[in-house]
Amino acid sequence: ESARKPADLDPEIREAAEVVLDGGETDGTESTVVDVSSETIHRRGAQAAEIDAWLEES
Repeated sequence: ESARKPADLDPEIREAAEVVLDGGETDGTESTVVDVSSETIHRRGAQAAEIDAWLEES
């Protein structure tokens, strides 16, 4: 099950992350996980197509 808010993340993940954006609790839709430094999508989820397009623009 995906984390729906930052507090649900494993502490090890939160500590290792450079940034954790808190946009509020999600509705449970799988998120898209992106490493923007390498422009790599690690997990395709919500808005993956839009993120692909954004990565291609940058």
